[in-house]
Amino acid sequence: MGKNVESEVEKIMSENNNAGTAKKRKKGLGKLKIFFIILGLIIVIFIVKGLLGGKKAAAVPVESSVLEKGHIEDALNVTGPVEGTDSVTITSGIHGKITEINVKEGDEVVAGETILAKIDTQELQSRLETARGNYELAIANKDEKIKNDQSSYNKAAQALNAAQNEYNRKAELVAAGASPQSELDSAANALNSARADMAQYRTKDGKLDPGESYDIQISNAKLEVERLEKQLEDATLIAPISGTVTRVFAKVGRFADQAVDNNPTLITIEKLDKLQLRLSVSEYSIGKVKLGQKVDISADMLGSENTVQGTVEKIS
Repeated sequence: MGKNVESEVEKIMSENNNAGTAKKRKKGLGKLKIFFIILGLIIVIFIVKGLLGGKKAAAVPVESSVLEKGHIEDALNVTGPVEGTDSVTITSGIHGKITEINVKEGDEVVAGETILAKIDTQELQSRLETARGNYELAIANKDEKIKNDQSSYNKAAQALNAAQNEYNRKAELVAAGASPQSELDSAANALNSARADMAQYRTKDGKLDPGESYDIQISNAKLEVERLEKQLEDATLIAPISGTVTRVFAKVGRFADQAVDNNPTLITIEKLDKLQLRLSVSEYSIGKVKLGQKVDISADMLGSENTVQGTVEKIS
């Protein structure tokens, strides 16, 4: 290889000496430059091959262990709100503004004693007074009707008695030949008219009955009074069960029967001595849940490391 290089150099030098023009000299130098570049690449290739051929690939470390039976735990984690097993939602059908709210979330309440809130009753009391007046008027109208009917009934009874006596007298005279038959016929017509007048009066239990319409008016008026009296009583909201106030949606100034976001609830009370969780489980995982299954429950109130155990009581 060394001889070839020397000969090639001599050849190039010879050509340079023989060249008579600057153009040939420049061409020779270019060939020499290309030659040295190729020579350098060949040397680099041989050096790399020598390095790679002299080393072996490094071994990869592998860990191994004996195959044994073990336990695989499949845990299902779901979340949901904690609630009492017995709860009551307080609502109201009274169209009146809330004037007082006496409890807040977390307060303990006693059934039949704790006043939760109060509703304005000014309009309700006015309506109740009107209803009571209508009830009294309905009773008075019936009594007036009975009174007027009794007077007319007494007159009709007297007229019937007189017509009956006249008919009997005429009948005796006609029978004795002292009176014509026509007078007896007239007396008979008067008697029938008196009986017709008496027939328009109805009696019930020995007393004059003015008709069902008066009783219906009285009954309706009484029901309205009772309804408004009940609303007036319900304007003071009292705890129906003992427990803890868990939600307060009511606000002072809001109408009690006004639903907010389609929710008419004012206050929620729950018994928290026994709690429950209503959890949504995917269709894929529901097969892992069984009645009576033990459940570990963690909650913020228990701290980060404390849990309690519960039981699956129902699968809907």
